[in-house]
Amino acid sequence: MRRRYYLVAVSLLLGVVIPAALVAQVPTRPATFDLVGIVRAEVSGHPMPGVLIVVDSSRSHRVVTDSAGRYRITGLPRGSYTVSARRLGYYVERREITVTCPVVVTDEHGKVLSDGGPCDPSPATLNFYLRPHTVR
Repeated sequence: MRRRYYLVAVSLLLGVVIPAALVAQVPTRPATFDLVGIVRAEVSGHPMPGVLIVVDSSRSHRVVTDSAGRYRITGLPRGSYTVSARRLGYYVERREITVTCPVVVTDEHGKVLSDGGPCDPSPATLNFYLRPHTVR
C-alpha cells in the first residue's frame, strides 16, 4: 500500500511539478516591436526629412522622418501590416510586411527585409526610396 502511494507521488511530481517548472523558465516573447528605417530619395540617395510614415492607416502609428530621414514607430504588435511613406511631390511607397518572432521582417513576396535574431528587443528595419513625380 505504501508503495502505491509512493508511485502516485512520484508520478505526480514527474507529470505536474517538473513540467510546470520547465514552462516557467521559458523566456517570454516581447509583445510588441519597434519599426525603424531611413527614407531616401531614389535618384540622389539623400535622406528625406518630413516624410509621413503610416502603419495601416492608423492614427496611433504614424510618424514624420527627422532631418536625417530616420523614423521610429514603437509599440507595434507582431503581425502583418501595410506601411506607407508619403511626401508632397513624390509617389507614395507602400510595403506589405510581416513581423514574426524570431524578429524577421518579410515583404509581400516573402523576401526577408530584416533579420534581428531570436526574439530579441532589436527593432525591425524597413527603409524606403521615394521617386519624385515628373512634370511633363
